[in-house]
Amino acid sequence: MVFTEDIFAEDDVIYLNRFSEEDDGLYFRIMQEDPFCPSPPMDRPDILKLWRDDFLSERRFYCMVTRKIDGKPMGYCGINDINKNDWEIAVMLLNDYQGKGYGRRMTMLLMERLADLTGRKEYFALVEPKNINSHLFFRCFGFAPAGVFKLVEGMPDSFYKQVEDENISSLDDWTFQLAKQFCVEPRILLSHVTRYKKTLF
Repeated sequence: MVFTEDIFAEDDVIYLNRFSEEDDGLYFRIMQEDPFCPSPPMDRPDILKLWRDDFLSERRFYCMVTRKIDGKPMGYCGINDINKNDWEIAVMLLNDYQGKGYGRRMTMLLMERLADLTGRKEYFALVEPKNINSHLFFRCFGFAPAGVFKLVEGMPDSFYKQVEDENISSLDDWTFQLAKQFCVEPRILLSHVTRYKKTLF
C-alpha cells in the first residue's frame, strides 16, 4: 500500500504529511523526551542510521503532525506495521503540545482518513503498563482492553518468569487495577504490554 499525497489528512487546526528523511530530527527529539522510550544514542551515527532506516521503512506508515497556525511540527502518528493484519496506532507528541487535545485530534484524523482509503474500521494500540497517561488517553478516546502481549517474543517461559521475579517489588496499586481490567495476574504486567482496540462506526 502506497500513500503519495503531500498532505495525507487535515482539518482546521492541523495537517498530517508522510514522514520523510528530512524530518528525522523531530523523531529523535521526541524519543529523547519520552521516558518510556530508549534514548537515541546521538553520539553513534552508525546506530542512529539503523534507527532512522527502521523508522522510515516501507512497513511503517508515519505522518508528521503540523500545527496550521504557525507551521510548527508537534509530533507524529501512524501505523507501526501496515503488513500486519491488525493495525497498531502510534501517537507521539512533543511535551509542549501534550494535554491540549492535539493527540485526540490527530489520532481521529488519522483513523478516519485510513478508514476512507482502506475500509479498515478496527485499530489497536500497545501501551506500556506503567505509562498511565497513555492508558488514560486511549480509554478516553474509546479504546477498550484487548489482551496483553509479551514484551519480547520468542523467549522461553523461564525468561518471562525471571523478569517478573526481578521486578515483583515494583507492583503498585495502579498495576493491580490494570491487571483486573485486563483479567490477568498483576505480575504478568511486569513482562507484558497491554493492548487496546477501537472500532469505528
